[in-house]
Amino acid sequence: MSLMKEIDFNAVAMLFDSFHYAHAVRLVHFCDSDATLCAAIADYCKEHDFEYQLNTPSKTFLDEVKRIVDAPAFWVPLERPKYKIGGKEHDYLLLTMPIDPLQRKDFLRRAHEIIRSHGKIVILLPKSERAEHQTWIKLLEETLYVATSLIDDLDAHHDAILSTKMHGWGERR
Repeated sequence: MSLMKEIDFNAVAMLFDSFHYAHAVRLVHFCDSDATLCAAIADYCKEHDFEYQLNTPSKTFLDEVKRIVDAPAFWVPLERPKYKIGGKEHDYLLLTMPIDPLQRKDFLRRAHEIIRSHGKIVILLPKSERAEHQTWIKLLEETLYVATSLIDDLDAHHDAILSTKMHGWGERR
């Protein structure tokens, strides 16, 4: 996957507005660039009584984002065996960074563990990489996510894949 172009926060906010949610929703965001987007999402979350947490595999980006984002931010290498921090499970996981194709299945398995049952994963992808959409959708199905859908016009440069965490009783991933 190529580097992500700047993501239109207003499109992301409209997507969040469309979710059925209650107060005190938890959103974890995996990101490795665009501190301005992270700050806008953190502000949105504060305004809507969401709990926002940023996870990044980049120590450099972590230092940058901590200066401008008023929210918890953690260095989380993608190779880490578990992504759970402080025992928290999240209602939504937002992915706005590229993941190496060889790490995607492991990422989805680890992400599955920090999303509440029936929580959602939202993956933003560049429009120019349509073949990647089907690859991600197949991997989501293989790792116990269901009700997967594609929003193919999130903004001028990005599409979104949404999928719901299945409880996974009796299944092997």
